[in-house]
Amino acid sequence: MKKILFLTYVNPYTLLAGDRIYTVNILRSLIELGHSVDLLYYNSEPVQPLIPEQERAGFDRHLALDFNRKSNLRLVISPLPGMVTSRRTSAYLEQIGSWTKDEQYDVAIINHLRMGFCKEALPDTIKTIYASHNAEYLLSLNNYRNERNGIKKLVYAWDAMRTRLFEEKLIKNVDAYTAICEYDLQYLKGIKEIPSALLRPVLNGAKRGLNSKEEFLKKIKRLIVVGSFTWGPKAQNIRALVRAFDENNMVSEGFELHVVGRIEEDLAVELKSMCSSIHISGQVIDLEKYYSNCSIALIPEVMGGGFKLKVAEASMFKKAIFSVQGAITTSNLKPELHFNESKDLDELMVSLIERVNNPDELWQMAELAHKTVNAEYTQEALSNGLKTLLQ
Repeated sequence: MKKILFLTYVNPYTLLAGDRIYTVNILRSLIELGHSVDLLYYNSEPVQPLIPEQERAGFDRHLALDFNRKSNLRLVISPLPGMVTSRRTSAYLEQIGSWTKDEQYDVAIINHLRMGFCKEALPDTIKTIYASHNAEYLLSLNNYRNERNGIKKLVYAWDAMRTRLFEEKLIKNVDAYTAICEYDLQYLKGIKEIPSALLRPVLNGAKRGLNSKEEFLKKIKRLIVVGSFTWGPKAQNIRALVRAFDENNMVSEGFELHVVGRIEEDLAVELKSMCSSIHISGQVIDLEKYYSNCSIALIPEVMGGGFKLKVAEASMFKKAIFSVQGAITTSNLKPELHFNESKDLDELMVSLIERVNNPDELWQMAELAHKTVNAEYTQEALSNGLKTLLQ
């Protein structure tokens, strides 16, 4: 059994976004493997700042530090990436120092690049593992390349440069790292070859959301896009998707678009003004009933791309997946075998119109993706990956 210090940025148990779900996947495996875990995080989640009572028993010690948002100007002028600057505080560093003085830790896990600053407070005697969620430099570079606004483009260019330097420095100074998909793992190995593990996200089998073939065919023109649309690039993605949906006259072709996930009221109103017939559900607790009402899932991440937990989630619910190039990075889910891929959103709409005329092909693709996810995206597989790094 190892004594582990887990350093993260928010209460993950709200499960409001893919990064929270993935964090809980990792924590659950650590606890189930019998390790002793101390959890340090910020109380920055407005919906539920603290981890729920029923989860606290799994930790030897847990503490939520107060989180104060920093000004946009400070995020921009800092030499550190914006995501790191927003989380780096003397209070967090001091708390790491306090805990590592009175406790003998075997391993420290830095969860997400935004917590990379923690390395400066960790003693060299503690084995440090970086749990990556994305190839962050490539993500920031993608945002720069796809941004049209001149000022924002400069900001993204500056952040991409900062992210590259910080990410490379962190990877070269940790003892091991994990990746969510093959693409990210190869990217990290290109910076430095050290012990590593591929930790795929864990998805619990769907029940009500898993439709029969008959239901799938009946709802073949119902489209769903799921996500958290409060971050700037994500908001731009959903705007572009709704615009393409409207401009390609998808309603007249018989399609319905359902937008499900956290969204600001102003953005919801804007999307409705663009296409009044779309359905916006906002943040929901139970995704199964929304997936069960649709047969096709859309992945429109032109900006902020990377492996999407929503891809695996849609596969779990046995939905046909349509994506734009760059939205889904290399993994064991393959284009044209497990999902459809188009060069842009307009081509995606044309592809939808054409391919729903062959619904049996879409069903077969959805079945193949579902089979892959059920076999490989499991808690057991993730735990086995962690075992190799914790020995």
